[in-house]
Amino acid sequence: MELIPNKNGMFSKEQVQKSGLPIFDFTKETDTGIPFDFCTRSQFKILGIDLTEEQKLQLIRGFVRIEGYRGYSALYSFNEINSFY
Repeated sequence: MELIPNKNGMFSKEQVQKSGLPIFDFTKETDTGIPFDFCTRSQFKILGIDLTEEQKLQLIRGFVRIEGYRGYSALYSFNEINSFY
């Protein structure tokens, strides 16, 4: 299944469940944390790292949902992305 983000760059619940990748949903009391290595695109932007369109789709390692999100945000491996720069 090809992952296609919505206009806000988020992914639907159906897409993330079918992806088989880890899902961290902080709108539920049961999730307590994510691996230290995982970052969102917004966190990379703070560090001055812009992902290409290809990287945004091919290097997803998981998903996160936080209160107020309109879907699930992709998570990427900091170490993996950092190795490109």
